[in-house]
Amino acid sequence: MIMGDKTFSAADSFARFSKSTGFATVIGKESAGFGTGLDPMLLKLPYTNVLVMLDSVGKYPETTKPKYQLNNICIKDVEQYIVTNNI
Repeated sequence: MIMGDKTFSAADSFARFSKSTGFATVIGKESAGFGTGLDPMLLKLPYTNVLVMLDSVGKYPETTKPKYQLNNICIKDVEQYIVTNNI
């Protein structure tokens, strides 16, 4: 999987999942984040049937670092890196 510094949100979550489970080898640049955390957080109010959905606004984004860091993300560089490093 190739990711870059503009990878965020659900793509960042998927990159983090792929890296941590071994589903895919992640190469590229560090992500922009925003794919981790408890968004949205559901909270049931006690003694009621009210369910509240909260966003964790103000949380700093946690980035995902690739297994193999690349300075340039263009197809030729990625192909060369994969072949050279036998990935």
